[in-house]
Order: sequence, then C-alpha cells, then structure tokens
Amino acid sequence: RSSDLFTTIETGRTTVRMMNALGMTIKTIFDDAPVAGEHQVNIATRDLPSGAYFLVLQTPTIRQSLMMEVVK
Repeated sequence: RSSDLFTTIETGRTTVRMMNALGMTIKTIFDDAPVAGEHQVNIATRDLPSGAYFLVLQTPTIRQSLMMEVVK
C-alpha cells in the first residue's frame, strides 16, 4: 500500500486514475470535487502485478501524470 499527496488550486471535479502502459484505466483512486488545497489518497497495490503504472491527476484545468513502479 502506498499513498500520494496532491494539491489542487481550484475547486472542481478531480480524478486520480491508475493507468497501465497501454493507457487503460486499471482503477480510479479518487473521483470527487474537493476544495482547493492538499489531499492524500491511498493506493492499494497488493492486487497488482509487478510493473510500471501511471497515476493521472485530472482537474478542470490541468492533467498531470506520475510514473509508479510496483515491485513484488
């Protein structure tokens, strides 16, 4: 299990999705409309095979991605 901290500068629908290397959504970790500020999400990796994944943060005005490696 891992956690990730992200900051939003606006209030609005925000999603954090885990994607595989092919761009397919593996799981949606966060889908809400939080107020601007810092937020923490827990990422369960126990059921995932080893490999590279991407966390994609999407807000009304930005899209940001971060590579994550799962090693078992």
